[in-house]
Amino acid sequence: MDIINTQVRHNKYGIGAVIEQADNIITVKFPTESETKRFLYPSIFENYLTFCSEELQTRQMEEISRQKAEYEVAVTQQKAAAEEQRKKELKPAPKRRKKMISSETKA
Repeated sequence: MDIINTQVRHNKYGIGAVIEQADNIITVKFPTESETKRFLYPSIFENYLTFCSEELQTRQMEEISRQKAEYEVAVTQQKAAAEEQRKKELKPAPKRRKKMISSETKA
């Protein structure tokens, strides 16, 4: 979601504007601060930052929920695959039957 030029509210710094967005980092300019602030995106919106627009905030929280659900599914699949691999490694090799050599065939 492109959030450049949107207004956000921070618990400590107040209202600011997103001036840069790159992958998982956003840069926000707050009028009360001399320097810009950089935050991890989108996780910052879980606790410390909110959009001034309710619509954007709702969309962001839905996106975070979707990403968390996808992550949980991936983790569950990885755990299941690792458990299957572990079971395969622990599974004993099949026992081989020993050939009985009778004394008649030895001679």
